[in-house]
Amino acid sequence: MKRTFAFSMMILLIGLITISCKKDSDDDANNNNSQQFDAGNGKLTCKVDGVAFSANLEYCTLADETLNLGNFLENNAQLQYTPATVGTHQLNIGGQGTQSVLFLVLEDGRSLTATSGSITIDKLDGTTEGTFTATCMDVSSGASVAVTDGTFSANLF
Repeated sequence: MKRTFAFSMMILLIGLITISCKKDSDDDANNNNSQQFDAGNGKLTCKVDGVAFSANLEYCTLADETLNLGNFLENNAQLQYTPATVGTHQLNIGGQGTQSVLFLVLEDGRSLTATSGSITIDKLDGTTEGTFTATCMDVSSGASVAVTDGTFSANLF
């Protein structure tokens, strides 16, 4: 009888540990996805040398006066600007102080990084939206690329 009871308790304990471990890993995965990688949070669009480009944004944060939005999908996009306030501003690329960032990875695999540009932030209160333009450099070839008609809109985390 003692062996049957001990065996039953061991089976119960193993079952509880298995369920507990599975639940923890599921919760961690769900929390990471919903807090950091919530696809559909927003949208960034622009024209790259006249060709339409768009990316669904996975994150959009406003912290320490820095607006940072982007994703890690195939159509990779990142836009970062400090100090983020409503209005029109020049992107600070290669200058003194905190640097602005505009980085795009296109469907054809080209990576573009801004060398100059401007951003207009129209809204910064729970959501953000605005426009941007830039002159970018193709990282591989060094060629100059025009980025025009840029728009962004997203929920702020």
